[in-house]
Amino acid sequence: MEQEPKRARVTLIGVKELELYGEVRRIEGSRTEVVVDTPIEPGQALKLEWGEMLLLGEVRACRPEDRRYSVLVEMEHSVRCTQELARLARALLDA
Repeated sequence: MEQEPKRARVTLIGVKELELYGEVRRIEGSRTEVVVDTPIEPGQALKLEWGEMLLLGEVRACRPEDRRYSVLVEMEHSVRCTQELARLARALLDA
C-alpha cells in the first residue's frame, strides 16, 4: 500500500552510531521501506524516528533507486506516542 512519504531520522546502531535522514515510504506488517542517500548493509541494526514513532529494526535489503537507496527494514520493536512516554518517564524519575 503506497503511503505519503514521511521524513525520518535514521540512526545506524553499532560500534559507531551514524545519523542520517530519509523518507519512510511504506509500512506493511512488520516491514518498513525507507529511502536514504547512503547504502546500508543488510544485517545493520537501526533506529527510525518520525513524528510520534520510534522503530528499532534490522536492514533486510538495500537496492539502488535513481540516485538514492531503497532500504527494507524488518521491525523488531516500535513505540508510538514517544512524547507522552518521555513525560511519563520524567514524572516517574521526579517522584
